[in-house]
Amino acid sequence: MKKKLAVFLSALVVVLVFASHIPSKDLNATAIVQAMGIDLHDGNIELTLQIFSSQSSGSRTAIDISVNNAVIITSKGKTVAEALNNATMLQGKKISMGHNRAVVIGRELAESGIEGVFRYLDRNSLVRQNVQFLLAENTAKEIVSADIVEDILAAEVIEKIINNGSENGYIYNCPYYILSVKMYSHDGAGAMPIISLQPEKKEESSSDSQGDSGQKSTITSTNTVKIDKAGVFKDYKLIDTLDNAQTRGLIFLSDYIEETLLLVEAEDLKASLKIVSYNSKLKPTLDDKGNPVFLFKANVKVTIDELLTEREVVLDEETISFLEQKAIEIITEECKSAFEKTVNKDKCDLLNMSDLLLRYEKEYFYSIKDNFKESLNNISLKTDIDLSINKTGMEANQ
Repeated sequence: MKKKLAVFLSALVVVLVFASHIPSKDLNATAIVQAMGIDLHDGNIELTLQIFSSQSSGSRTAIDISVNNAVIITSKGKTVAEALNNATMLQGKKISMGHNRAVVIGRELAESGIEGVFRYLDRNSLVRQNVQFLLAENTAKEIVSADIVEDILAAEVIEKIINNGSENGYIYNCPYYILSVKMYSHDGAGAMPIISLQPEKKEESSSDSQGDSGQKSTITSTNTVKIDKAGVFKDYKLIDTLDNAQTRGLIFLSDYIEETLLLVEAEDLKASLKIVSYNSKLKPTLDDKGNPVFLFKANVKVTIDELLTEREVVLDEETISFLEQKAIEIITEECKSAFEKTVNKDKCDLLNMSDLLLRYEKEYFYSIKDNFKESLNNISLKTDIDLSINKTGMEANQ
């Protein structure tokens, strides 16, 4: 025991002695990127970098949540690497990508192709692996340079929206390490959530009477962003867009759902059902004619969050069965709509179908391997959803 302790203390002394000789980067000489926008402008790459900077908006303190603690740098180049190098020359600081929260791709660049972007990022060991990728409704520049004063950093607001939206099943989560592998493995096929800039809030004044005195408050103008829907990529190019229902269908099929609300509507009944447990699996098989069919099996547990009705409703077995069936229909419709659009229409392998066919139907896969993309319009989807409402506590709440 004493020998082990002596070895440990000796190692600790060595570390402490040589620690002072390890070079460290001066933060004052480092530009810490929080968000990066990439656009195609006049045939060149245009980068918009949102860089953390204390006291950047007139604040007297190091960090002030009432202002945007960031500066915007724009640079151009024939490649991403050249544009980043030019950004360094513009402000004299070394660009650090290790804390980057979001990469926004401009629509024109997305339609032209983003393979070059991924070639650069895949070779850059300093790129944060869980940085979120988004597709701009218009330009990435307008998103990254937007003055969103709702947090210490505008990029942090975007990151929080993505995290909350993906947890609730409304935003297709798209971290770099997953998107990069998927695009590389499936010929540039992928999907990104779409981000758009919303109109500024107008200044408004209100007056509250308190006796003889009155107080006035003003709502200042700020920019807000909206993240929804999803862009579909094939061969590294944007080719289609999924609406919100299709986007959630893709999330269901990908088994990314943590929780989400299903709105069931009938003539005199509205119910919000919350998914509290979800797991699913896609598995291919061949039908009697030898055509591929993907079986989507899901086990879903839900609770009744809200029930609105114009008449008195007793949550008996018949009503519960009705709600369960309607919820199954919603999931089925969204999944089939997403599958038909991405697989049959766009011929994109967003669901790792080639890997699944190779695993479960190897002989068939090798027969269509050389013409796999064209064979996607012949694949069909069959659903088997087991959904039940958690009845715990229902009797007590009626």
